[in-house]
Amino acid sequence: MDLKYPHVHINFACSMDGKIAMPDGKPYKFSSFEDMVRVHKLRAEVDGILVGKNTIKNDDPKLTVNPKYYNSDRNPRAIILDSKLELDRNYRVFQYNREVIIFTTVSGIKNDSSNIKYVSSEGEPLTVNFILQKLGEMGIERILVEGGKTVISNFLKSNLWDVLTIYYSPILIGEDGINFYDEGLLKLEDIKVEKFSEGFLLTAVNIRKKELLDH
Repeated sequence: MDLKYPHVHINFACSMDGKIAMPDGKPYKFSSFEDMVRVHKLRAEVDGILVGKNTIKNDDPKLTVNPKYYNSDRNPRAIILDSKLELDRNYRVFQYNREVIIFTTVSGIKNDSSNIKYVSSEGEPLTVNFILQKLGEMGIERILVEGGKTVISNFLKSNLWDVLTIYYSPILIGEDGINFYDEGLLKLEDIKVEKFSEGFLLTAVNIRKKELLDH
């Protein structure tokens, strides 16, 4: 049986020197208003928004489509990677009437809520391949990966992504800021860079994903 992986769009904003957070790990709003419009339009077009637990802890995002930036009658699923189930239900991501999918390594977890679905790797590491395979089995066709650093790095080095967009804000953080990628050499192909809002937007298409899946 052919595996149907979702279309994976990695999107984030960073400083001109490639930092996605301040040296202490605290978030910084790199996106301009125009970029927020772009991001929320992307959110409205996908089936799920994927982040790691640290993004929830540090940013407490809603992971919704905000009508301030883009009008839509739907909010995509929230997909959270929380290996050890460290997140409580007080974060804003859990306050909406939509499905939240939590990937964990913890075994024997029962789905005790109509809105929260647990997917366990039964003690094995959460790999990108495992995550995408399970999402595909759920019928999820398009996801937006928004962070943080570990999640972005793992998806990029997996080569199982389709599109990468990065908004570079006209800000410099310095060498102590948090890089978005620290995993060694990675060559991007089929790239386009354009002036956008106050900064610029890089778009890359992964031409190697199909080759990887065909093998």
